[in-house]
Amino acid sequence: MKFDTIIAGASVVDGTGKNAFPADIGISADRIAEIGKLDGAEAKQTIRAEG
Repeated sequence: MKFDTIIAGASVVDGTGKNAFPADIGISADRIAEIGKLDGAEAKQTIRAEG
């Protein structure tokens, strides 16, 4: 899948009260399209969120 932006290595807080978890976030057309491990996915822009 190709995204406009991937935010790689983010700490995701999903609002359920569970602890944050590491994941990549794929964004297409100003919407979150996928959350998970997006290794190998293509994007126009990649933002590294580590640290």
